[in-house]
Amino acid sequence: MDPEVRTETVASITECRESLPSELASDAVVFGFDGFVDRVRRMVAERQDEDNYDALTTLEELGDRISRSAAADSSLSIEWLETATRTGGHVAHLSRAYGYLGYDPVMLGTFGDPIEEPFVEEFEGNEMVTFGDPGYTDAVEFSDGKLMLMDINKTRQLDWDEIVDTVDPETLAARIDGTTLFGMGYFADMPSFPDIVDGLLDDVWPLLRGAAGERYRRSRGRPEAQRNRTP
Repeated sequence: MDPEVRTETVASITECRESLPSELASDAVVFGFDGFVDRVRRMVAERQDEDNYDALTTLEELGDRISRSAAADSSLSIEWLETATRTGGHVAHLSRAYGYLGYDPVMLGTFGDPIEEPFVEEFEGNEMVTFGDPGYTDAVEFSDGKLMLMDINKTRQLDWDEIVDTVDPETLAARIDGTTLFGMGYFADMPSFPDIVDGLLDDVWPLLRGAAGERYRRSRGRPEAQRNRTP
């Protein structure tokens, strides 16, 4: 990383840390609706023997190999190794960060059926609701960036009807009501993201009893909680 960028990054992180409150207003947060298992990879540039090899260290070097292979009209074969496995996606990343800060995340996403071991190992103490198989990302790490090859799986197909088939709007409202934060993502991986937003607004927000529900009802001119989404 460029030294100037590193210095600016450290300064920004320090400023963010100093701006955090000394006490948490609430310990409850809710995140949805994705889930990934990230397989961290390294590519082999040249292998000396069974145990020793030189790694491809930059994306530029990988690009050069691809360009040379294409120019020669030939196939390209590169060995890669799995160096770690970890959870990824919007839900996992935010649940990890907020859990570290002392919050108690509720996780709604695609974690497998049954929930796959990487999520169980990392988030054993969290409440998790799963809607199906997670996506998988092969993340090849280089010194100047990453190459991420993704199989999105269930997240690509997930829509509001499938969500409420697994967890009803009343239960969702009970989980979200009174929480400090509700977050969802990622838009780019979920074609039905707008449908899910509409479902939350029509089926869940009218049931909220806290400040978010009151603001919603005032904005819609509704004095009391009610559902108006056509089944």
